[in-house]
Amino acid sequence: MHQPRKWWVGLLALAPLWAVATGVKTGPVEADVTAKARAALARMPVDVIDEPQVTVAGRDVTLAGYAFNPQSPLNAAKAIDDSFGVRLVETELRELRPAKPYQFSARRNANQFLIDGHAPLQSARERIFAAARAVAPDATIVDGMSHAAGAPQGFEAQTRYAIGEAARLIDGHAMISDGAYAISGEARTFDAYDAAMAATRGLPQGLRLARAE
Repeated sequence: MHQPRKWWVGLLALAPLWAVATGVKTGPVEADVTAKARAALARMPVDVIDEPQVTVAGRDVTLAGYAFNPQSPLNAAKAIDDSFGVRLVETELRELRPAKPYQFSARRNANQFLIDGHAPLQSARERIFAAARAVAPDATIVDGMSHAAGAPQGFEAQTRYAIGEAARLIDGHAMISDGAYAISGEARTFDAYDAAMAATRGLPQGLRLARAE
């Protein structure tokens, strides 16, 4: 007997098959698009997106994270959009958060050299890491920095100075906080002590001595 009002019963039987077929089809597609989007971001300069997060639905990509500069959303979206297989790119990027106070810390402790605080760009962070590696080639460099906007003028020169002074001392610790500079530690010799104290009278531009111990 023909019962038109019960046509939906047949759809219930087809629904699981449709779900399985859709999943089988979209799963590999989304995986492929995700890989291509991440590869496109990896080829970009380091100072574009901080903490990128890629979400894919079908062939559509949503990019979240923090923008290092105002052009970052446009540049990142274009790089992903140029990847074969991507249909649409949406960006949900936020401005890089400012830090107050803007800080940096360098501590030499036995075989470790810990750098911590803020860096305005990934490229700046890499240069700061390289500066620590140069003064402590035999130490394990531990990078605890995070990115933040609002770095004062001359910040990289200030961090290099702090790194060099911390490396002079036993358990040396140099810290910068909004231009206030503090140094502590133990000098190996009287000459090293005199040199460390003399260095506090010739601080880089933008620094003022807060404490020398």
